[in-house]
Amino acid sequence: MKAAAAAGASSSRMNYSSHHSELDYGGEEEGKRDASRRRAQSCLGAARRSTFRASSRGQHVACGLAPLVAFAFLTLAHAITFPCVAPLLGPTIPSAPSREPSPARSRTPDDDPQSLRLTIRGGDLAVSKTPRARSESGVDSTSDEPAYDLSGKLRMSGTPGRPLSTGMKVMMRFRINYSTRWGENVMVIGSTKELGGLPYPSEAETRRAIAAGKGKVMRYIADGNWEFVTVMDSAPPEMSYRYALVREKGEPLVEGGVKTGRYLDLDDFVRKGVSRQRLHTVGSSGSSSSLSAAASLQGPLQLEVRDQWRVSRQHGEDLVLRSDALTRVIYGHSRAEVQEEALSLQRVTHVSELVRRVDPPEGMRRVPTTRLRLSVERTRVPLGCAMAVECEALFTEVAVMSCTQFPAWELEVDAPRDLLPAQYKYVVVNLTTGNIMDREDGALRWLSKAEGITASSDLDSARGHHVVAVRDEATTDRWPVENREAFRAAAVSVPLFSLRSKHGMGTGEFGDLCLLVDVCAAVGLSMIQLLPTADTTAHPHASWKDSSPYAAISVHALHPLYMRLSALPNLPPDIAAEINRTTEELNAGADNSTVVDAKTGAVLDRPLDYEKVVGTKLKLLRKIYEASGKTVVESSAFAEFLVEQGHWLKPYALFCVLRDTYGCSDFAQWGELGALSFGQIDALASPGGKKYSSCRYWYWVQFHLHSQLMAASRYAGDKGVALMGDLPIGVSRHGVEVWARPELFKLDKLTGAPPDAFTEMGQNWHFPAYDWDRMARDGFAWWRARLRSMSNYFHAMRIDHILGYFRLWELPFHAVTGLGGRFNPSHAISKEELDAKGLWDRQRLSRPYVRSHLLERRFGTGWEAVAKRFLELGQHGVYSFKPGLDTEAAVLDSMDRDPVAVEGMSRDKVLETLLMMLNDRCLLRDDRAPDDRFYPRVGLWQTDSYAQLGQDWQLKLKELHDSYLSWRQESLFEATARDRLKILQTSSNMLLVGEDLGMLSPACLPKVLADLAIPGLRIPRVTGGPPSAYPYLSVAASSSHDMATLAAWWEGLDGAKRLAVWKDMEGQGVPPEKCTPEVARQVVLKLLASPSLLTLIPIQDLLSCWPEYASKAPAGDQINTPGIQHYWRWRCSASLEEMAANQPFKDMIRGLVEGAGRLVR
Repeated sequence: MKAAAAAGASSSRMNYSSHHSELDYGGEEEGKRDASRRRAQSCLGAARRSTFRASSRGQHVACGLAPLVAFAFLTLAHAITFPCVAPLLGPTIPSAPSREPSPARSRTPDDDPQSLRLTIRGGDLAVSKTPRARSESGVDSTSDEPAYDLSGKLRMSGTPGRPLSTGMKVMMRFRINYSTRWGENVMVIGSTKELGGLPYPSEAETRRAIAAGKGKVMRYIADGNWEFVTVMDSAPPEMSYRYALVREKGEPLVEGGVKTGRYLDLDDFVRKGVSRQRLHTVGSSGSSSSLSAAASLQGPLQLEVRDQWRVSRQHGEDLVLRSDALTRVIYGHSRAEVQEEALSLQRVTHVSELVRRVDPPEGMRRVPTTRLRLSVERTRVPLGCAMAVECEALFTEVAVMSCTQFPAWELEVDAPRDLLPAQYKYVVVNLTTGNIMDREDGALRWLSKAEGITASSDLDSARGHHVVAVRDEATTDRWPVENREAFRAAAVSVPLFSLRSKHGMGTGEFGDLCLLVDVCAAVGLSMIQLLPTADTTAHPHASWKDSSPYAAISVHALHPLYMRLSALPNLPPDIAAEINRTTEELNAGADNSTVVDAKTGAVLDRPLDYEKVVGTKLKLLRKIYEASGKTVVESSAFAEFLVEQGHWLKPYALFCVLRDTYGCSDFAQWGELGALSFGQIDALASPGGKKYSSCRYWYWVQFHLHSQLMAASRYAGDKGVALMGDLPIGVSRHGVEVWARPELFKLDKLTGAPPDAFTEMGQNWHFPAYDWDRMARDGFAWWRARLRSMSNYFHAMRIDHILGYFRLWELPFHAVTGLGGRFNPSHAISKEELDAKGLWDRQRLSRPYVRSHLLERRFGTGWEAVAKRFLELGQHGVYSFKPGLDTEAAVLDSMDRDPVAVEGMSRDKVLETLLMMLNDRCLLRDDRAPDDRFYPRVGLWQTDSYAQLGQDWQLKLKELHDSYLSWRQESLFEATARDRLKILQTSSNMLLVGEDLGMLSPACLPKVLADLAIPGLRIPRVTGGPPSAYPYLSVAASSSHDMATLAAWWEGLDGAKRLAVWKDMEGQGVPPEKCTPEVARQVVLKLLASPSLLTLIPIQDLLSCWPEYASKAPAGDQINTPGIQHYWRWRCSASLEEMAANQPFKDMIRGLVEGAGRLVR
């Protein structure tokens, strides 16, 4: 490749190192920030963009180029009126690629009452009525789509470092073939002012723009061909656009495909056009000024874009195939390097050497050519293969396409005009043998001759240059294998701290991921899902209470628990020896311990000693920093890291310093330092600030954590194994985000989960509630920054408790349990509704119902002692809780200070009974309108308050309860989820997976996830039924970290239930009571064989398939027990070294994956 470049190979050759698409994250302004914060944000965006680039784009054209040579302007037809001249479903000419039939043909009758009246004047669209929204797939949608979309890793103008203009006049012709009915027109709408000025033409935005009269109606030519011609005096460096079908009567049909529309890099066309004229080439050694001078000598670029209508694939597979997990890793890893190697070894030949020779016409020194750029997007090309063009008229053999823009494949060639038109097809070529492995079905495609864009343009004499961009679609009718066999992969989930290795210091570390990746690559597992890896250190000294990975004190910072100390640079010999010695001691202690969990009674095999490991690491880190940290903190890499990540790093570091100084993370105890502005934080934590020297230690810690996880992520990507991160639903109340950005949260509310069959008292996570309205003011910049930070390391993301994006269970600040909550948002029960039903005694219904006989039933003979402490007797023999003891927090505090002794009851049981009694009511009052709005207490029929009512009132309250939890909220929940999940979806290009388990799921949940192409979980014990019935857009799993493992669940089933499950798993005979390795393998095999997009097996269940690794006490393998403050400490029964060396074990896992058809090739 380098030799070819040195020899002056033209850009028609396989362009492995050119023009990777740039990313501009936009929407970064997070309220009023000082200048240093904005600079840090900009640098962070630039750093993220660079991770998606295969090579340097070189320098770009500067703004304000000199005026170009004048050229005649295009004259358009002054008016187009209905009916259009298109014939009724006219035939398609051979020169246009065939398209898939539009599903709208039988869907929209001419007499649709939601009609759209169109008047077209001079190519502009005037609209008299807004159409009902509908996508190409037929799904109605009216939700807003924010203009921050990274789909396809392509973004629009505003990218730092890119000019606002190419400085060249560009004449463009858009052409597409679409057979229409009478009264229908095809239009194009896009980011430039000539196309309507829509920066991000998503489907929803395109529909709204059409309703506002934006866009250009194309001119019908003949035989189904439509075109639109425009001239840009100084074209932008990039643009996006999308096609739509509009009709005189009825709703518009917007084409599917990429979320933000089609992308066109005009800067690349201009730069290459100038280079072809043998002027100064601008690249790594060029300059924008030289290109400016070159462009000023040229005529305009004539660019003809030939497109094919895009139809979205079923089940949201478009988004899956374009996600980072597939394009950067599973199908994209090392692809460009393999092609370059094949080129250098001459296994394949540059396209410039394959073009058939043609003699120049008499009197001419050169053969007239047309610059053709063919492109087609296809992700599922087998590794070691490449897309190629088979065209006997042009090439002596198949021409391999470039994959530098993967999943887009491109081929650029100067085609002799005498050889056009030509027929061609796309094929798949083995880069080792050169053999054709696959060929697309369907009719031959055609390359027609180029035409001058205006009547006055002469292709032979014009000073400008002409390029034809043929942008084809790899539709499933042409590649039927992708229709028959959808993409399916297998994955393993694991908490990082659970990994065991000889190099890990008593815990799993980022360095262990490389060995885990090797094992996964060997057995055919394409993805690793990790539990959150963020820092959860809320206590100044290591405490097991910080062991939950879902209680992060920062959504950006990584946990020091996962640092590999032995990998740190410049270790003094004595400290290196101490690290090795300590590692051996911690691993030896962990390898010989069995612990009984005090809360669950489960037996844990050699668990993590969180307090000892974290405490030891933090001490050693301090020692390393003092001994050798100066070398790192004075490096340019460290300085760059501080600038790029400063927007979160400075608040985090200062938070850690103050936490350790004051001995707690409750910043309410920090005095004036508990409420600082960002400017004050920046001043304290920046070089020269009073706290900088203390903060610098934490910068150093995070610098190394970032470097180690980035190295592991790159290693995984190179091996074709994607990493899936985890997005927790909440953040710690005593954490960085709430301290630095309190305005983004509702600090008088907590979040959790309502009571259900598994947790009678519900769950209180003690996370503050989000203030979504406030977050919307800056375009949800906090969420977008959070997602972009994760996408530094991860290629996919699990959305924890995705139900919380539909509605979140909100609790008062003084709550201890999850009993006294309500959904937010939700439609409350009004006072008028209660009056209409005759439920007039609202005081009776909304207060705890406590009487002496009920107290005696709950507490026995000790009831009077309880009543004396907490209650006072009111009218009609009804007790009420004393003032100051009428909240859950007050009751808990009283019991902590001076427990009430009740015979036959433990302290915890007395407390639990008191809290249940405090919540023994039918209605909850709204804190803002206590007399007007009410909410049902979930499970109200289980309360004494309900039981003591008459049947009439009971029925009416039950009806209100059920309606509140179902149909009453559906439209609100759906609209809320669409808006919030779009924020996550458009903030990165990670593959999203939703954890959608819950007892009170909205009915709209499946529809919303399907529309947004977010697969949800399918776990046999939760969903029921055979795995063979799972939908494609789902993740089949045997268990999760919040539930018993496969073995523990199986052994807890009764005989009838176990037999039913065994039949669902297609097992033979009577199933054994014990979960033998044969049982585990059968369940895992059937989950792998399901139609689901992804099968995700927790590592405990995977190890259960092998006799040597199967747990002897499966109940102790459950990672978390919801509803209690759990100690997260389970670790694998086998080390990574053991698994890597156990070839029979790896062969068994690979056999399961391959037998189920999930081995990605």
